[in-house]
Amino acid sequence: MSKDGRTVFTDGGLGDVADYQISSSVLQSIVRWSVASEPRVRLHREGPRPGRRDAEIVVVEGVGSVVVHLLALFGEDLPELGEAVKELVASRLARMTGLRVARVDVHFDGVFPPPEGNA
Repeated sequence: MSKDGRTVFTDGGLGDVADYQISSSVLQSIVRWSVASEPRVRLHREGPRPGRRDAEIVVVEGVGSVVVHLLALFGEDLPELGEAVKELVASRLARMTGLRVARVDVHFDGVFPPPEGNA
C-alpha cells in the first residue's frame, strides 16, 4: 500500500509509475459483497471489535492476503463452507482488480439460526 493507504499496482517492475490505484475501501467492499452473495454466512458485526474489521486485507507488491470474520448458518459443514468462501472471495478480488490473492483465511466467530420455517 502507498503511504496514503491506497493500493498501488505498478507496471510489472518497469518503473515506479502506477497503472492504476485501488483504495482499500474498494477492496473491503468487494469482500463484503462477495460474502453477502453466500446465504450460508454473514459478516461478524456483533458488538464492538476495536482495531479489527470484518475483513482485513493486506497487499504487498500486487499480492493480497485476506482475513474475513464470519458467522455460519447453524448446521453447515464448516470446512466445506470455508473453502467455498475462500474461492469466492479470491476469484472476485482477482477478477475485479487484477490482484493476485495468495491466501484467504476464514475465521468462523459464531453461528446464526436458520430462517423461520427452515429449522
